[in-house]
Amino acid sequence: MGKQWYQRRVNTCSSQGQALHNTSPTPCYFPPPKLSLVDQSLCDQIHQAAKESPPVFSLEVAPGTGQGWRMKAGQICKISLVSGSQVGDINIWSAANPKERMFTGKTRQIQASHLSVYDRIWSNLPHLRPLVTITGDSLRYVLMMMALESTM
Repeated sequence: MGKQWYQRRVNTCSSQGQALHNTSPTPCYFPPPKLSLVDQSLCDQIHQAAKESPPVFSLEVAPGTGQGWRMKAGQICKISLVSGSQVGDINIWSAANPKERMFTGKTRQIQASHLSVYDRIWSNLPHLRPLVTITGDSLRYVLMMMALESTM
């Protein structure tokens, strides 16, 4: 009996693991909060316009360093890899209130653990509002464009 139970348990866990591996991460909240829903057509228009427009400001961040800059509500930020294999971190604060900053835990609960196009990055409590919206994402050269919802 013990061997049969063990084999059945291993097979069940393997099939569940395979099923989980083939699915996308899901948000914790259903239905999602209304503020997490975006106008996808508008995001696509913003993304296309940004791709066709020359940058107003550009900077290159050397590996192992960091850089900060301010943006106004409605501006677009394009982040891309220049060369090689790199990892980039991003932190976002409200310029009007430095105590309001991105809240990765709540963002993952509302949007899911792997962010992509049309997802929003949320601020900490008690504010809990979208700081940016991701309007484009391409793993070919890791491009992420964000339309800011609040002054940064």
